[in-house]
Amino acid sequence: MPPPPHNIEHKIRNISVDGYRREQSKFFVDKYKDSCNFIESLLNDDYHLSNFQKIFKDIKKDYKEYTKQKASDDYKRRLMIDKKYPNLNVFAKLRTLKGFNTQDDDIIYYPGLFLNVFYDSDDKNFFLREKIDFLALKNRDKNTKVIALFGGCTIRGNTFAENTSVIEILKCLLDKRNDYKFIVLNCGLSGGIYENFLFFSSILYSYKIDFVVNLFFAEPVLSQYNCETMLKIYNIPYSPNYEIGILKGLSYYQMTLESGISYKNPHICYKDILEALRIRLEQFNDMVVCSGGIFIPIIHPFLHCKKEWSKEEKWGYALQSKKMPGLYSGCEDIKWQIDEFLSMQHKMTIYNSNEIVADDSSTLFKDWIHINEKLAEKLAYYIVDILCGRVNAI
Repeated sequence: MPPPPHNIEHKIRNISVDGYRREQSKFFVDKYKDSCNFIESLLNDDYHLSNFQKIFKDIKKDYKEYTKQKASDDYKRRLMIDKKYPNLNVFAKLRTLKGFNTQDDDIIYYPGLFLNVFYDSDDKNFFLREKIDFLALKNRDKNTKVIALFGGCTIRGNTFAENTSVIEILKCLLDKRNDYKFIVLNCGLSGGIYENFLFFSSILYSYKIDFVVNLFFAEPVLSQYNCETMLKIYNIPYSPNYEIGILKGLSYYQMTLESGISYKNPHICYKDILEALRIRLEQFNDMVVCSGGIFIPIIHPFLHCKKEWSKEEKWGYALQSKKMPGLYSGCEDIKWQIDEFLSMQHKMTIYNSNEIVADDSSTLFKDWIHINEKLAEKLAYYIVDILCGRVNAI
């Protein structure tokens, strides 16, 4: 049996780490070059480790000062965010942790749906431009009809002057009726059918909305591109080459602009896109009907469906094309796509608002899809005429 080692007690060190936090590790790294250096300092210290305890005490003090400064910096940052985005509450503010370069096409995933982030709106109200009074929906009487309008910026109305949006004009027209009262919900979140369908089924279904108006048909143009949105949202395939741009943090139009490469997917068939839209539309219709409402799908008006363009429209379209060359090249086919879509067999009535713009030679569009105040008024009357024809069907 070997003899016991001599003076082994000088190799034993009792280390007190009371008050240690993982975040303090960087202070130890700053103090000691590496782990070997740290161990050597412990072994070379005296038995009571007075030197280490002193260092650790200083580190805890430095860490406390660091957290105070961090809290102060966070407070200053919060003030900056509050000043830049006065309408945000906590969820949207958390979106800014990546920096201040927030974009309106950011997405927040709620249970059952995903929503575009609009930093001019309250995220507590799902980024809708106008708050929904859910209690009023629940407690409405039988003579109050609820109309929910879905669509992109045409419905949302943030590109119009005050009191000139489709929703505002439509409310004024409905207020003149004597038979019913109307609650109009501005659900201008997206021009895509699927996002609107998810929002309705997740948020509004149980409130038994009387009329659901959905302005749609931007997808056929956007789906030409290898956009992640088309795969994840509309289940329309795209080329894996797009992932190169995703890794670089570029959007699909930035890739086209910066690389000069067209990221249009030649393998996408328009008839498949239209069939996908038809299926999504039927899903939306079935959900609305099951809740006791009437679904009114309306094809969005497009500049390319006009027979004659004004000088202002030509200029606006040229400017948009110059800003994002090639992005909306599918616009030239939009009339054919609409005709093809309308020729398909549908289980519901499809309304085409382009019939109110085709023969109008005045200025109605700001670019290929964004309408001006004059067309907003015409579109509001068009929607009211459809609603008036269906209001007694409830």
